[in-house]
Amino acid sequence: VRMLDSIEALNPCQFNASDDCIARMYELRGGKTALVNMLPEISAQLERTRRGVFIDCGCNEGDWLVSLLKALHIHNASLLQYVYPIWIEPSRRYYKRLQKLALTWNGHHLARAAWVSSGTMMLHESRNAMSSSLSNASAARYGTLDSYTVETFDLARLVRSHAGATIVMKHDIEASEY
Repeated sequence: VRMLDSIEALNPCQFNASDDCIARMYELRGGKTALVNMLPEISAQLERTRRGVFIDCGCNEGDWLVSLLKALHIHNASLLQYVYPIWIEPSRRYYKRLQKLALTWNGHHLARAAWVSSGTMMLHESRNAMSSSLSNASAARYGTLDSYTVETFDLARLVRSHAGATIVMKHDIEASEY
């Protein structure tokens, strides 16, 4: 497991604005039931592309992506060789756990906040472990424990850099979805 200094370190491939990678993205809703229902389609795409990127954006403890990886293992374990899991979570609260998951599943933990550009922003840690946010108002609903500066990165650029891959992404970033 390594901390990444830049998106280029994570994804060296270039992207072309005309690439139709968005059509290969799947948003999974409804928890584990939706995961199970989507496995045949995800599996078919992985068999076709032989490249998969599973992104848990705003992953907190990382459980959603682990559930998806385990479900895929049960459904068709041979497809895991094509999957590159990425846990995205800037909160210090989950750092050690996410580093361990990235090592266990041969993926990466990107300890930055997903945004529309690279830079820095304030992250507001909420008393409710699942509600930390770049929006102080969102985090403050449960009481703010701490606020600190985190690095941001361009999420669209990350997705586009994987054009041609089967991309599965959960996007839950507390008031910063776009």
